[in-house]
Amino acid sequence: MLCLGISAFIAVVAFIAISGATIATAMRYKKSKWLAIGASVQQSYVSRTSLGRGTVMYSPVIEYHYEHGGTKYHSTIISPDLHYSGSNEPSFAEKWVGLLPAGTQVTAYVDQNKPERAVLFPEYRYGWWYACMAAFAVFGFCNALVAAVFAGAYFL
Repeated sequence: MLCLGISAFIAVVAFIAISGATIATAMRYKKSKWLAIGASVQQSYVSRTSLGRGTVMYSPVIEYHYEHGGTKYHSTIISPDLHYSGSNEPSFAEKWVGLLPAGTQVTAYVDQNKPERAVLFPEYRYGWWYACMAAFAVFGFCNALVAAVFAGAYFL
């Protein structure tokens, strides 16, 4: 029972931290004053990152260039909730690369207060979903870790 209590406490703390980060990001993007502007996709590819033990993360990398106020910029942010995201299934990244191949003319949304920040889709859709899933993952990991520690102490 103590094992479950410790795991639940750690999961709640993790959930609060992840939710705080999610809310901060959502608020930052909500405050932005988006200006629609023409952009050109320069590169579009699937990034493959090895996480160890045979686990691979596939992420879409869409680099686009745009001009605002006479200055040229580039960005790789697809949307606030897809920034730095990936999947263990390559089809997730391949879908985005297929939708936005190099040479495609797109509409980017530039933050008028920070023109170096642009996104292709300014909506923030899945923040709470990611926070909940991350909290459940942390809970499961902590539960397994604490159970292993208690089991090890019990059998020694």
